[in-house]
Amino acid sequence: MTAHAGLVSTIIPVYNRQEMLIDAVESVISQTYRPIEIIIVNDGSTDDTLNVAKKLAHKYHEVSLITIHNSGPGVAREHGRLNAQGEFIQYLDSDDLLAPQKFEQQVKQLVINPDFGVSYCIQQYCTLDLTVIDPKWMRTSEHFKTMFPAMLGGRIWGTPAPLYRSKLLEQAGPWRDLKNQEDWEYDCRVASLGVELGYIPETLVTIRSHNEEHFGKVDKNDNRKLSDRIKAYQFIYNHAITANIDNEHPEFQKFNRSLFLICRQSASHGLIADAKVLIQMASTSTTSPKRKFEYKLYKLLSTLFGWSRIGKLSAQLDRVRN
Repeated sequence: MTAHAGLVSTIIPVYNRQEMLIDAVESVISQTYRPIEIIIVNDGSTDDTLNVAKKLAHKYHEVSLITIHNSGPGVAREHGRLNAQGEFIQYLDSDDLLAPQKFEQQVKQLVINPDFGVSYCIQQYCTLDLTVIDPKWMRTSEHFKTMFPAMLGGRIWGTPAPLYRSKLLEQAGPWRDLKNQEDWEYDCRVASLGVELGYIPETLVTIRSHNEEHFGKVDKNDNRKLSDRIKAYQFIYNHAITANIDNEHPEFQKFNRSLFLICRQSASHGLIADAKVLIQMASTSTTSPKRKFEYKLYKLLSTLFGWSRIGKLSAQLDRVRN
């Protein structure tokens, strides 16, 4: 699809959040920038969210609606992306809010700096009534020139903070059908393209904390989500290799320890084949002789006494340490 110059397409996946959806949409309608379009992707909601979305589409000419069977946030965002017509793409979760100047400032930055593929800003973390919990949540108060290697240590922003060029996302490819860590995997895939970042050091996004279920919430007993988390880690590892990230970098070594943690979790849940792949990735990418010995010893003990047994024992020790 040919992108419309200057148009910002906002993609909002939603599942059973009828009241918060209204706030999210109106935060986009309130943007000081035009032209805009808003694509609501109803991800098989079972409450009144679909009717609320229809009313929003009727009320605002900028709003369109897509309904799909419940498939998770990655698939929902991809449906939105494929229907987006904008030169710029904004992903917005249905429980979050944008400040009115967000598009105006970020589009201006991307237009002035054609080498920038993404512009991001500071995000605050608030209660549902907008009481500030953390004024500079995650790492959005830090100015990064590129997404890698920082993104290897974990997401540096929440979903709404960046504004992307749509042509960059075409290069990155589709969202994966993952129920967990799909956003981190996606950003690491974008990062592997070597994209340069623009930074707006102002608070232009509000992430709202609430008791309702989040798309990415992990249940340790949910093997589907755990399996998808494992896949995400494997994909991210390959993105880092593709990008030739120095494995001596502290962010890579932080990711390396995460690989070992998810390896132990995999083994404790009987996902032995995945555990073996992850420990091999960890062993290959560490630069520490101490860790190489630790990983070698773990593999030896798992081979002698059983991967599942050692995994469960490690999980118990992790709980004691924490």
